[in-house]
Amino acid sequence: MKIVQHEDGRKGRFETEDGLAHIAYHLRDQYIVVDHTEVDPSLKGKGVGKRLVAAIADWARSQQLLVITLCPFAKAVFERTTDWHDIWHRTEKM
Repeated sequence: MKIVQHEDGRKGRFETEDGLAHIAYHLRDQYIVVDHTEVDPSLKGKGVGKRLVAAIADWARSQQLLVITLCPFAKAVFERTTDWHDIWHRTEKM
């Protein structure tokens, strides 16, 4: 399943090519703030949400940004994925 990125100024999203799942973010200084993840019920349990979070993490690393996870799902994935802790900014009050 292909994941594509769409940007509109300081806001953006990664989504599946079919549009059935997405993760939304906005940029703030040196941070990418993950706002929301949504996966269609037909895709639940197939790892699509985790792939979206991975896309955010990979992109943040390539852009030398830190990640703030306001989205509870993304936060849970970051907590479990120690490889991303170096780019995860745990202070979520912004």
